[in-house]
Amino acid sequence: MPASIGHAGTQSASAAHKPKRSLHIPALDGIRGLAILLVLIFHFSQVAYDPAAKGLQSLVQRVMGAGWVGVDLFFVLSGFLITSILCEAVGTKGYFKNFYARRTLRIFPLYFGTLLVAFVILPLVFGRDPAYEHVYKDQWALWLYVQNFIQIDWLAFSHFWSLAVEEHFYLVWPAVLFFCGRRGAMVACVLMIAGALAIRIGRVTMLPSTYINAQMTYLWTICRMDSLAIGSLLALAVNGIAADLSRFRRFAPWVLLASIAGCGAMVAKYGSFSYQPHKLIQAVGYTTVAVGAAALLVLTITAKPGNILTRVFTATSLRFLGKYSYGIYVIHSFLHHWMMHEYPLKRIQQMVGSYWLAYVVYVVTAMLLSIGLALLSWHLYEKHFLKLKKYFEYRAPTMEGFKPNESIVAKT
Repeated sequence: MPASIGHAGTQSASAAHKPKRSLHIPALDGIRGLAILLVLIFHFSQVAYDPAAKGLQSLVQRVMGAGWVGVDLFFVLSGFLITSILCEAVGTKGYFKNFYARRTLRIFPLYFGTLLVAFVILPLVFGRDPAYEHVYKDQWALWLYVQNFIQIDWLAFSHFWSLAVEEHFYLVWPAVLFFCGRRGAMVACVLMIAGALAIRIGRVTMLPSTYINAQMTYLWTICRMDSLAIGSLLALAVNGIAADLSRFRRFAPWVLLASIAGCGAMVAKYGSFSYQPHKLIQAVGYTTVAVGAAALLVLTITAKPGNILTRVFTATSLRFLGKYSYGIYVIHSFLHHWMMHEYPLKRIQQMVGSYWLAYVVYVVTAMLLSIGLALLSWHLYEKHFLKLKKYFEYRAPTMEGFKPNESIVAKT
């Protein structure tokens, strides 16, 4: 294995060979499926949120309210996979062009297609929704991927903040690996983790405990880069080579248990794992979750056939959700806001005669419709853009000193 990547490589490679791409790891789709399932539970369960709830209703709210950790699981997985791909691709012909073109074909069609429908087509057909007038005014932030820095209620677009965070990462990270090499990129990861922690700790200790301050601590890219950096650091530690993750396997269970214990201590302190208004969770909780997610990745990737993690994360249902997770994520919030307006929980309760049955009906229906719409989006729209990826394949290495790696590659 080369000591580093990019300009800092130490071994030569034949320019006649393309980078080797390993087999797709199905269990990573399952982890992605778990992440989107947690996000759906978190958002759809809010239909019944009641700050004065007691008993079983309060317990359900607190459990469902921890589903935000799915976003951090996405961040860690994304950092790990993208960095693994870049470890393999750096030094190849058209490194930057191919990476950004492939990301563009995967991300932009649905993202900007959604904005086009929301801000151009629907207003032309049905007129502008008065409730979204402030969103129309600040829509420029969505078009520029900076919505996570704008302090307004984004309503059905509120979940787009995480897409902005990831896009900021995609924008700069390929250059970091290219110019700094593997060791320099690892240092950058450590600095991002320490920096995000320091900024969050500073914010929660020095600023008033307001809703806006808590939201910005949760949404700002500079406050959330630690999760992406942790996933990236894991990939860099093995230079993107799957087999080498086994060196961390004996430590991973203890790291995961420590993460769970840390989160459990915060639950014991606050009575829930909500990211606001609890200062300790804002300060160190996000990093604690991300470290646990990284340990879960190690355990899952290195698990033997028949292992419980292999069985769980290669389950057809989770892999299915993982495959369509991007479309589900983009679409689900718009469906949720429409359903809350047209079919509020009280209306469903009148139809079925039970609060809990109405709750289940709403959440399950919203999930199924989100999946159905994501399937339509994929087959009728998104996948046709991905056919163009064949024009942006990573070619033979051109930089002296680069050696292709057998990296971990998922369908991204």
